[in-house]
Amino acid sequence: MNQYVIVDIGSGSIRAAVLNEKMQVLVSEQIKRQINICFDAEEEWKQVDSLLRKVITSGQHGVSKTAIRSIAVSALLGWVGVNKAGNPVTPCYSYMYQEISMYTEMSEKLEEMESFRICGRKPAAEWPAFLLAKIKKETPEIYQEIECLLTIKDYMNLKLTGIMGMDITSAGYTYLFDIQRCDWSKELLHFFEIDPRKVPQLYQPSEYIGRVTTELQKMWGVDSEIFVTEGSVDGSTAILGAGAYKQGMAVNVMGTTGVFFLAADTIPHCHEDIVINPHVIPGKWLIGGPMGMFGGTVEWIKIQAVGDERYVKKLTERSKEIPPGNHQICVFPALTGERTPFWNPEFTGAVVGIRREHGMEHILRGIMEAEGYTLRCILEIAEAMGVICKNIRVIGGGAVNDTWIQIKSDITGKIFERAKMMEATLYGSFYLCLLAEGKKLNELPEIQMDCSFEPEKGNQKIYDSFYKRYMLIHKKLKEIYSL
Repeated sequence: MNQYVIVDIGSGSIRAAVLNEKMQVLVSEQIKRQINICFDAEEEWKQVDSLLRKVITSGQHGVSKTAIRSIAVSALLGWVGVNKAGNPVTPCYSYMYQEISMYTEMSEKLEEMESFRICGRKPAAEWPAFLLAKIKKETPEIYQEIECLLTIKDYMNLKLTGIMGMDITSAGYTYLFDIQRCDWSKELLHFFEIDPRKVPQLYQPSEYIGRVTTELQKMWGVDSEIFVTEGSVDGSTAILGAGAYKQGMAVNVMGTTGVFFLAADTIPHCHEDIVINPHVIPGKWLIGGPMGMFGGTVEWIKIQAVGDERYVKKLTERSKEIPPGNHQICVFPALTGERTPFWNPEFTGAVVGIRREHGMEHILRGIMEAEGYTLRCILEIAEAMGVICKNIRVIGGGAVNDTWIQIKSDITGKIFERAKMMEATLYGSFYLCLLAEGKKLNELPEIQMDCSFEPEKGNQKIYDSFYKRYMLIHKKLKEIYSL
């Protein structure tokens, strides 16, 4: 029976696991650490390499070196420039990095040319096209040294195979990718004055990019060849891991950053506030995008204000008793700037309506409601684009919170389903390995649901007015943040 090694690089940890064909996790190892806005790609590889050695050479629970068929890596969005030798010449810039100066200088012209129709998203300071433009302008010697811009996931693939490449789903986030042609955009490369040779060859997430190098095989004590599946960004991989690849199926990833995507069989008309990306499944599409740091703000509260996971659970229990609308307290948990569907790097965290009699439980509930309002806004835009949401599957660390899921169901009026196996990124990468070796979609193991959350009609009606109020306050705050 074949076995598959999966690596998941997240904001708070790195995990490596070995799965068999029945989707059973045979062994798993994890390193906890926190990603900064910029970090060292080579240090990240050292961590990954140590985990790979542990799981591949463990010999425990049926792990067999000779049975390992392929490896797949998924990772948070992060960008690193490497030289001809494959060594980093820049830090790895995470999705939290905002290149405000070049964005401010270029965004007006990009909006005039309606570049969102090329890229399937509007200009945003986090897209690495602005970063490359800044490097070229301010440190031309480093720009010249860059052979290729890679994602952190593709840097791991480079270390595994010696091959530079990028999957088309991740390429969509560069602001240099043409979603209609599914290739690099000559028009945008010209606009940003970026040498086309500095972007890598593109691959489907579900194809092999190469084989593990002989040097690594020797270090791991492996004789048989191991393929490396291209893989993709963690959020999009999790969409597949939750089983969402049919028209109208949606997934809400409740991690450090909230992610929401609807699956579509055809590419819809572009809307500047919504991300349209190639699905990790060839020929299918994702409509939605990365949202605010909802889970990250809860973590911030835990670290900065309460300092104890148990107390956060108590706050969650207390938040259940607060009526819909949160006593008119609105929380905007945009600690690193706003993403889908508002796209404003200058709009950061805010709380409106707090009074002396309120507690931390009101802040927590405000974060939960904020995600619900954001989801509703995205769903309304998607429906206007002709993509109707049938149901929403919820995954990620925050998906254990029943109160939070119920609030989102009440606000959006949609049924939410929670999968029995919530480690969707892990299983999404596993599916990509199976597809790479030739299996069909209908041959993949089916994802089982654990429970569902239906909107409570009374709450849904109440939230209709609070949603309008939230969006109005958001509009006024946007004006303040622009001062």
